[in-house]
Parts: sequence; structure tokens; C-alpha cells
Amino acid sequence: MIMGKRIHIIDDDQNIIDSLKIILESAGYIVTSQFTEKNAVANFINLAADLLIVDIMFPENPDAGFGIIKEFKFTHATKDVPILVHSAISEPGLRMGLADDSHVANASYLLSVNDFIEKPIRPIDLISKVNGLLN
Repeated sequence: MIMGKRIHIIDDDQNIIDSLKIILESAGYIVTSQFTEKNAVANFINLAADLLIVDIMFPENPDAGFGIIKEFKFTHATKDVPILVHSAISEPGLRMGLADDSHVANASYLLSVNDFIEKPIRPIDLISKVNGLLN
């Protein structure tokens, strides 16, 4: 684990955020969070975070997570930030990795994220993925 690294969580569910905070803070990480997609990039930059953990679906906007990821990847200051998606959705055709439009005819279905973890999250899996992304 990397002590003192900052992780920013974006999720609409306070219980999920609280659970993730407990797990990550017990592993030595500094955790911040927000409940909506509003100002996601600006908040991340202001907090000087090192990793983003984001949910995909929000009640007011089922595609909010996709919008957040897109905004991160198209903003110069955050385009290389590691992103861990945590979600209860698990689509068989959902692809992750860096989308490269020159090699894929229709890259709009690709998620430019570094890793994915399905809810419910096992603490050991979360720590393993976070440690891997921050090393």
C-alpha cells in the first residue's frame, strides 16, 4: 500500500461511500467523496487526488458515471488519472481499457478505465485493486 495517497470516490449512495472509506482509510489512504457528478473534475483537481473510484449509475442520471469518465479522459489535467469503476452492473459486452478510435470502428462503447470491481465489494479485492493502480 502507498501511505498518504488520496482517493476520491463519486457515488450517490452514502452507505457505499462510508463502507469504502472505512476500508481504504484502514489501509492508510486519504479518502474524499461526493454524491453527484457535478464538478467532478474540478473537485478531484482541487483535492489533489491520485485515484478516482466512480459508480456508473446515479438515480437522477443513469449514465452519470460514463459522463464523469469521459470528462476525466478529455481533460488534460486528469486524462492519465487511474480510474476504478465500482458498480452493480456487469454487462457481458462491457469493455474496458483505453479507447483508441483509430483502431476501433466504433469506440463509443469502450470505457477508458483502468479496472472494474463489481458490487458487493470484498474489502480484500478493493485493497488489491487500489494498491495495483497506485503502484
